[in-house]
Amino acid sequence: MKIIDLVQGSPEWHALRANKVGASDIPIIMGESPFKTPLRLWREKLGLDVPFVNDKMREGNRMEPIARKWFNDYKMANCQPVVMQSEESPWLIASLDGYDASLEVAIEIKFVNDLDHEVALHGEVPNKYYGQCQCQLYVSGLDHLFYVSYHEGDAHLVTVYRDNDYIEKMISVSKDFHDKMMNFEQPEMTDKDFKDM
Repeated sequence: MKIIDLVQGSPEWHALRANKVGASDIPIIMGESPFKTPLRLWREKLGLDVPFVNDKMREGNRMEPIARKWFNDYKMANCQPVVMQSEESPWLIASLDGYDASLEVAIEIKFVNDLDHEVALHGEVPNKYYGQCQCQLYVSGLDHLFYVSYHEGDAHLVTVYRDNDYIEKMISVSKDFHDKMMNFEQPEMTDKDFKDM
């Protein structure tokens, strides 16, 4: 793992993400995201479509420092945002919501709805975020991280451990997607890429 000196959200950060596969891209590429298809992501990476950003996503970005402070106070940590790149699989990057190198602690913060928070309260990570966490673990080299589920002022932690079987498949699928991206080769369409007329 190597740390890249970039500010998340900066033009340089967006330029890096356009040529790499980020942790948040993994659920999409693995077919686990309800928000976007691999084709849509591919088109966005190539600049053919504009990424969709809604008010809820903007609010999550605005509230992220509050959740990070809660975690740091709770765990007596000093997690700060950081961008990492895998040295073994250089097409993979991860923008961590928080990382404390001295404690070897990482966090992924999500501002969620009732249903997703309920999943966290039962000790699980919603499936649509699982792949993102696994990519962060792979890129960082950590054996676990903390998923922070934040809902209406209530925060709950779930410890996420490395899933090597998932990671093995993730590496293969993400490499295939990245190759298609670099070669301007369109990924296969899914049912979600079609609209009923």
